[in-house]
Amino acid sequence: MKSDGIIPVQHLASKYISGLSVNEPLFIHFFHLLLHYVIFIKKRGVILTIYKAKKSNLKELLSKSSTKLDVLADNTGISKPLLNEYLSKKVMSLNNAMTISKELNCKVEDLYVWNISEE
Repeated sequence: MKSDGIIPVQHLASKYISGLSVNEPLFIHFFHLLLHYVIFIKKRGVILTIYKAKKSNLKELLSKSSTKLDVLADNTGISKPLLNEYLSKKVMSLNNAMTISKELNCKVEDLYVWNISEE
């Protein structure tokens, strides 16, 4: 632990990953952990900062890049029906989020509006 009392995310992630079986895809589980829970612990109490995907930004990103959904489907290999689900409410898998973000030249976290709460 650092001297300021903050536990690095890498430490938390390594504890999470160490509990997985050998056959599980570690990177996907790690991404899931980072998308949903980023935790900072301070010496004088605990502050939990929780990030949850609230709303898809895919429609806005497609418009901004002047890309049609058919073109995105062709360029990424992701089916148009699945992309339509992503436009509404379905949360993307890590593989699809990375593929789409590279195609649209944005960051993975730009694909959603995030609900951020501290407890």
